[in-house]
Amino acid sequence: MKEEKKSRQGRNPKKDPAVFRYTVRFTAEEHARFLTMYEQAGVYAKAVFIKARVFDQVFKVMKEMGEENINDDVVLKLKKILAKETNQELIRQDFLIAPQWIRKKINVI
Repeated sequence: MKEEKKSRQGRNPKKDPAVFRYTVRFTAEEHARFLTMYEQAGVYAKAVFIKARVFDQVFKVMKEMGEENINDDVVLKLKKILAKETNQELIRQDFLIAPQWIRKKINVI
């Protein structure tokens, strides 16, 4: 018997697909607050922003310290800490949603 080759089209399946979804409802006031926070974060997608807020983000420390208090020593220490982190995918995701000034300071990740 002759074996048929199946043509493989489309995307490659993800190793760990995100299949769980949730719905959130906001009041008008909550929605306005959410949009303000989302815009300040400078994130490309609302889902990424929500996920980062729920699971906390690595770069929150820098944000809390404030841009004016971040010098080269702090950046160097943070880079060393991040290099030791085992979950590099989490760091990459956090980096993508970090404020732009943080992304400029930590530009090698």
